[in-house]
Amino acid sequence: METVAYLLFGHFLAALFLYLNHRFVFHGKLGNTKLLKRWKKVHTMHHKFDYVKQWKKYALIPWWGWIGLSSICCIVGYYTNMFFGIGLLSYLISYEVVHYYLHKYPRSNHLNEFHYYHHRKDAKKNFATFWTFFDKMFGTYNKGSK
Repeated sequence: METVAYLLFGHFLAALFLYLNHRFVFHGKLGNTKLLKRWKKVHTMHHKFDYVKQWKKYALIPWWGWIGLSSICCIVGYYTNMFFGIGLLSYLISYEVVHYYLHKYPRSNHLNEFHYYHHRKDAKKNFATFWTFFDKMFGTYNKGSK
């Protein structure tokens, strides 16, 4: 039971961290710092080429991002709890898969509409990729473009 708790807590914390990163780094002033500018630029390109021919090039985390993020998960897991680190990594993998399909099928269901709204209607709303309760909790939720 403790193992499952560590996995879920890691997954939840990674989802929260990516929500905060998306909101305050990618769409906020924190992304203008020297250290985070390149990371923010990748996201800027993602918005620029979101639903056009080249979308695959910009919808996925770049290789150097995967090296950094998975290294962080391994280090955190090593110094805390292995299952907590795996939980962190589980969110990153699920994020990548879900985000890919959100762009491949942009308006096919509620979650796709939610993401499409962020890209095409209001970039200050709908920062979560699929755990939309973070947007609801922090007041950045919008149902979608309908």
